[in-house]
Amino acid sequence: SGTGGSGGSVPSTTVGAGGAGGAGPTSVVGAGGTGGTGGAGGTGGGCARACGANQACSPDLTSCVCTGGFADCDGQASSGCEVDLLTSNADCGACGKKCSAGDFCGGGLCQTPQVVDVAAGKGHSCAVFEKGILKCWGANAAGQLGLEDNKARGDAADEMGANLPGVMLESSIVSAVAVGADHTCALLSDGLVKCWGAGAQGRLGRGDSVNIGDQPKEMGPKLLPVDLGVGVTVKALAAGDAHTCALLSDAKLKCWGAGAHGRLGLGDPANRGDMKDEMGDNLPFVDLGPNEKVRALGAGAAFTCALLETEHVKCWGDNAKGQLGLGDTANRGDMKDELGVNLKAVDLGTAVLAKKLAVGAAHACVVTDGAKVKCWGDNAKGQLGLGDKDPRGDAAGELGDQLPVIELGENAVDVFARGNRSCARLASGALKCWGDNAKGQLGLGDKDPRGDDANEMGENLPSIILGMGFKLGRIGLGAAHGCVTSETGTVKCWGDNATGQLGLGDKNPRGDDANELGDALPAVKLVGP
Repeated sequence: SGTGGSGGSVPSTTVGAGGAGGAGPTSVVGAGGTGGTGGAGGTGGGCARACGANQACSPDLTSCVCTGGFADCDGQASSGCEVDLLTSNADCGACGKKCSAGDFCGGGLCQTPQVVDVAAGKGHSCAVFEKGILKCWGANAAGQLGLEDNKARGDAADEMGANLPGVMLESSIVSAVAVGADHTCALLSDGLVKCWGAGAQGRLGRGDSVNIGDQPKEMGPKLLPVDLGVGVTVKALAAGDAHTCALLSDAKLKCWGAGAHGRLGLGDPANRGDMKDEMGDNLPFVDLGPNEKVRALGAGAAFTCALLETEHVKCWGDNAKGQLGLGDTANRGDMKDELGVNLKAVDLGTAVLAKKLAVGAAHACVVTDGAKVKCWGDNAKGQLGLGDKDPRGDAAGELGDQLPVIELGENAVDVFARGNRSCARLASGALKCWGDNAKGQLGLGDKDPRGDDANEMGENLPSIILGMGFKLGRIGLGAAHGCVTSETGTVKCWGDNATGQLGLGDKNPRGDDANELGDALPAVKLVGP
């Protein structure tokens, strides 16, 4: 390279440009000359070596500039390009452009997050947002909303929207949520599980019976994941009234909490998770037989069911109403040698297999491989949809081919159950529910149960009307209320509302009187002012 010329005079706070390079090959940058007055010795475009993080040398080689969507928003050179304009809620797309409460910055644009999943329990509801945020509302006496107090939300004005905080889970990204009677568990994106709310019987899996989430400094970094063993990760959760079960990544199953009736499937009625050294590797897997793998699970008031990879269903725990589907009322799982190969699968009929599973308080339902729905167990409110109140599965000769399919008017693609009612998503996209309706939880504008008398099912059973253009997304049933999302992330809830679980700013039920559903049913306000 040629001999550099004299460096130009520049302010001492600016990166000095190198003097003109002497003659030399055009493909080689000339060496910088001697720095001029006030300027550092030129480097011939050497500013690239002096630039900090998220910076690059300008095209004219005279200064460092921010790159990659970053900016210097505080005007302090010492801090450099510290703000990501593509993701910063305070500076979205440009310095000082702040996103509204509840919105997030994505790609430099303020966006409202959509709800991707909902779940409901006895008196509270939860929604998972696409960015992994979790919000819960309704009853909170045990801290089940995860807000470090015991104040209900959603039963009074100005408690929802931006005024409803997200659950304090530090930086955890929530993938799914399971809601018990008064406890909540979140499945995180890394396969770990965190639980809070009522701690009785060890349902939180913490080695004690203490409530968590109702006092300051119990959530966030203080809330540790449930210890399920070395290297164990979870892919699905189910919460009963007082117990919790996790479907593990290797298709095995672990359950903890109340053990009465054998609902944990461990051969005794003892609780797990309320004493030290009961969790982690000390918590046994549920034995469902050699090489059996679990595809899906459901937890009822005091029993549990698993849909196996073989498309058979096995249930254990309380069986007072025949909910285990074994033709008797004897519990399973509370004594030795009742699980594993000794636990028979539910007889669904000749060559009939199960594709979907749902579990209510004391009944269970499946969608069969023929796109039909079959239910068994308690039927006091018509939740089996068979036109009477007689239980099925508590005596011989009631299961198998003797168990009728439910008349729904068309094929079913999914089934849901909670409390004393059942629902099916139909091939047309419609949602039909039957069983208990004392609080309007069937969403039919009255309090009359369906399925407990003749001529109430099939074409005579109306579908729930949720509003013009509302296309059904996710479905979460509580004990006496339900919540759904639309395909665009809108949430609507109906049924019991004694603790604000509908999130509408009052305690009035919806769906028990005419003109309360459809467009008249407000969406739950979860973001915005």
